[in-house]
Amino acid sequence: MQEKKGLDKHVTVPEDRLAHIVRDAGRLYMRALQQRLELHDISFGHWAILRVLWEEQGITQKDISLRTGLMEPTIHQALINLEKQQIILRERVNGNLKKWYISLTSNGKQLRKKLEPLALEVNQLAETNISVNDLEVTRRVLRQIIHNLEE
Repeated sequence: MQEKKGLDKHVTVPEDRLAHIVRDAGRLYMRALQQRLELHDISFGHWAILRVLWEEQGITQKDISLRTGLMEPTIHQALINLEKQQIILRERVNGNLKKWYISLTSNGKQLRKKLEPLALEVNQLAETNISVNDLEVTRRVLRQIIHNLEE
C-alpha cells in the first residue's frame, strides 16, 4: 500500500493526534516558504532573524535568540552569514566586548519588501478553500493550545 502525501493521510486517519497534524502543517508551511526564500539566498533561519530585526534594531544576539527561539550558537553563525551578505551590521557599543548589537543595513531593510509578500503568498495558499469562520476557529483553538502548553 502506498503512503499518501500531505493532508490526504489525515483524511484516512481521523484519529491521528492533533500534535502530528500541527507538526505536519508547520513543516509544510516552512518548506513552502523556504523554497521561496532560497530564490533570494535567504534561509528559513535567516528569515526568523530578519523578522525580529524589521521590528527592532540595535538589539543583542541574545535578544534575537530569545525572540526567535533559536539557540545562541545557531544565531551567532547565522549573523556572521548575514553580515557577509551585507544584510546586517554587528557592532560593539561603549567598549562592551561581550555583546554584539545587531542592526540592518539598507539592503536588509529593503529585503522586507521582497520577502514579506512571499510569506503572505504561502499563507494565502495554505488558507485556500477554508472559510473565514473556520480560520477564526482554528486560530482561536491553536492560541488556546499554545497558552495551555506555555509554562
